[in-house]
Order: sequence, then C-alpha cells, then structure tokens
Amino acid sequence: MAGALARPGVRPVLGNLAVAVGYWALGTLGSLAQYTGNIQVAWLPVGYAAAMLYLGDLRWFVGGALGDLAIGSNFVPFHGLSLDGQNLLTTAGNTAEFVVAAALMRRWLGRGNKLERPVDVGLLFVAVGIGTAISAVVGNLAAVWLGGAPWSEFGSSVRTWWLGDTSGGLLIAPLLIVWWAAPRRLVWRPRTAVEAVVILGVVAGLSVAVFSSHHPLTYVVFPMLILAAVYLGQRGATVALMLTYAVAVGLTAANFGPFVSRSINDRALDTQLYILVATVTTLTLGAAVSARRRAAVDLAESRRREAERAADERQRIARDLHDSVSQTLFSLGLYAGIAKHEVARAELAPESALPATVDELAELARGALLEMRASIFELRGGALAEQGLVAALGAHGAALAVRHDARVTVEGPDERLPLPPDTEELLFRIGQEALTNAAKHSGSQTIAAEVTLSEGDVALVIHDRGVGFDPSRSYSGHLGLELMRSRAADAGGSITIESVPNAGTSVRAVVPALATPEVQSSAPATPEASPASVG
Repeated sequence: MAGALARPGVRPVLGNLAVAVGYWALGTLGSLAQYTGNIQVAWLPVGYAAAMLYLGDLRWFVGGALGDLAIGSNFVPFHGLSLDGQNLLTTAGNTAEFVVAAALMRRWLGRGNKLERPVDVGLLFVAVGIGTAISAVVGNLAAVWLGGAPWSEFGSSVRTWWLGDTSGGLLIAPLLIVWWAAPRRLVWRPRTAVEAVVILGVVAGLSVAVFSSHHPLTYVVFPMLILAAVYLGQRGATVALMLTYAVAVGLTAANFGPFVSRSINDRALDTQLYILVATVTTLTLGAAVSARRRAAVDLAESRRREAERAADERQRIARDLHDSVSQTLFSLGLYAGIAKHEVARAELAPESALPATVDELAELARGALLEMRASIFELRGGALAEQGLVAALGAHGAALAVRHDARVTVEGPDERLPLPPDTEELLFRIGQEALTNAAKHSGSQTIAAEVTLSEGDVALVIHDRGVGFDPSRSYSGHLGLELMRSRAADAGGSITIESVPNAGTSVRAVVPALATPEVQSSAPATPEASPASVG
C-alpha cells in the first residue's frame, strides 16, 4: 500500500476521491434536517473541503467540485435539480469558496496549526468568511440571473447562505484540523476519558433539554461548552460543538425547540446565529486555554534550559578556577611549607619576625586553598552525586571553617552510603543548613558532624557547644528550622533538634536507607573535594 501511494499520480487521485466522497456524503447528511429550501442551516461540505485542501493538497479541489456537481445534478435526489447553467455557476462559486478559504488558511495559519491561540481562531474565521462570501454572492447571482429568483430577496438570501456556509465551515474545519494527528498523539488516561464522556454527555443532554422546550433556555448549554473547552481542549470542544449542532438542527427541523414559533427564515437565522456564536465562543476559549498551557510549558522548558546553561557555566568557572587559581594556591602552600622548613633550620635571632610571618603566610595559603576548593565543590553542581554525602558536607565544612574561624569536623563512612539520589540531596541540604546555622549563630569554636549507617537508616548528627536557643520558638525571617523539618519529611525520615542555653545544640536527622543496597562505587573524600577535618 505504501508503495502504491508513492507512485506518481496516485496521491492526487486518492485525495480527490476522498474529497469528492466526503463532500457528497456531508451534503447528503445535511439535507436530512433541512428546513430552509435550497440553503442548509449549516453547509458542512465547505468545512470538509477547505480542511482537506489545507491539510493535504490544493490540487484536491477537483474532488470538491465533482462532489458539488453530484449534489447539484440530483445524483442523489433531494434537491430536485438538474445539471444546468445555474448549477455549473453555483458549483464554480462553491469551488472558489473552499479553495480561497484553504489558501488563506495555509498562508495565515501555516502548516500544522492546531488552533491553540485565539488569533488562530480569528484568522480561521476570516479565511472561511471570505471564502463563503464568494459562494454566497455567486450562488445568489446565479439564482437571480438563471433561476428567476427576485432581486428583492437577494440580500436576505446572501445573508442566509453566508451564515450557513460559515457555520458549516467553522464546525467541520476545526474538527479535522485538531484531530488530524490524533491517533499518533493520543494518550489513554482513564480519568480523562471518564471526564470527557461525562462532559460530552451533559452537553448532549442539555442541548436536548433546550430544544425540547419552548421556554427561553437557548444558551443554557454554553457553560458546558466552556467547560469542554477548558478541560478537554480543542479536540473535546469540536466534538461538543458537533453534538450541539446535531441536536439544534435535528430538533428544530422536527418542530421542537425555542425557534419553531418563528417564520422559516427567522427560524433559520436564529439557528445559524446560535451555532455560529457557540462555535466562535467555544473555539476562542479553547484556544485561550491552550495558549496558557503552551505558555506554561514553554516557560518550564525555558527555565530548564536556563538552569542547564547556568550549570554549564558553573562547571566552566569551576574548571577554570581549578586549573588556575587553585593550582597557584596549592603551589603557594608548598613554597610556604618549604619556607617554614628552611626557617626552622636557620639560626635566626630570637627577636626575628620571619618565623611568625612565614607561619602566617602558610596558614593564609592553606585557608585560601581550602576556601577555593570548597567554592569549586559548590560550583560543580554534580559533585554531591559524584563524591557522596560525607565528601559534600566536608567541603561545606571547610568553607565554613575558613569564613567563620571555627573548627569543623565531618566524620562518616568512606564508602558510598546506600541512599537514593533524592534522599541524599535532602539530607545534604539538612546538614548544610545545620552546619551554617551553627557556624553563624552558635558562637562555638568547634562544630562536629557525624554520619552513621545502622539498622536500615542513615543518621546525620551535627553538634556545637555554643549559646543554644529555644527550638520551640519561631524566629521572624528565619525559615531554616522549618526547611530542615520539611526536607526530613520529604525524605521519609524525621529530625530532632535539642538545644540548651549556653550548653550547645544538637541536630539529629534520620532517613531510611535503601532496603537492598546496590553495589556502588566507593567514593572516599579526596583532598581536592573535601578535607575531613578543618581547624
């Protein structure tokens, strides 16, 4: 079959055949509920032909013209017409109608448009409206010149024709456009399917209720059409509109509903306006909802790309710092050590300031190197995943030790802890917050962190000997405690904070480890990433 479609000339033949059969079938279907003479309330074939030419090939217009000739020539007897000059001129107008509409849709909407913006619905309306205006004028001129229709009815006939063709175009064209690629893109979700069935069922039920009554309930169905557009998108909205159209035309033709008390012309006008207003309103709202969803998706994607670019930039800065400044500081520390050794060997006068100066220089070089290594570790966003919890806390402790002139020790297993990545990240953030709080607020000169694994749990304990505080109080502008509790809960664990004024604070976080630890690569703290003890 695929080989046959690839042969030159096969695709145009099949396309024209599909357009011809569909055009004729929809024209025949519309006549079943026709109550306006030769002009249907909603001329469905125009939307079908315009959409097929938009989605497929403009050369398929031949099929549409043949389908229109078949209808006008009494191929299926429901018009009581024969093929004559009036029918040929009318077919020419109808062919120009859907060709112009399809060409404008291609130009204004572009290929692959799913009517996901209100402006797209507006452009579709204008394209269909221009095409149908051509058909309305040409068809009625043919009726006057060749069919003997009076000029006095020309204006009202053009109006009815235009409204009918426009309504049909806006019913069928969006239906085909938004459902064109549906079989490949639809994802079956039971909850969504139930919602769709319920909403569409209520739309059909309300439509029947409205057109089974002579009371002014005409637009009661609109809230459900809006709901269909909001919850089901443009696909659900187009199906809901077709249900609304079928009930409105079918029951009005059967002399039911709020429009039957009017004359035939007024009855047709009221039905056409009802269909047109419902269609434009529902499709526009559906497009607005789709646009908001698209904007949210685009924003999330933009933020993801921005985060990736930021991570790449941090990695680049970390590499540059490691290759330049960090190596320079490392060399400075080596030379400072050599200088200390040589000063110790030299016989200097007791009052010489050189030993103290060299010691201070060595300490400054060591502190700067530790600070640089901690900064590099923080810049490398994947360092926690690469080297593990103990190494990451050690690097953070090294930075705090330099910045706050405190001794920070981090002890724990050398092997990688059996923690899921998300849990490890949450536990690291808890430890990071607790260590930072201790260094900044406790006043303690020594801060200790210990990581242990026992009985299927990983425990992290941070202790200081500072001024302490009241953990039960809330501190305005400080959310660290609440964040730690929230993260512990997210990790499926718990956190205990004990503090006594002037006796220090202890933070203990316990999270579950993996039930069956997988074989993981050992990742001990390397000198570059995380010194175990800093003072």
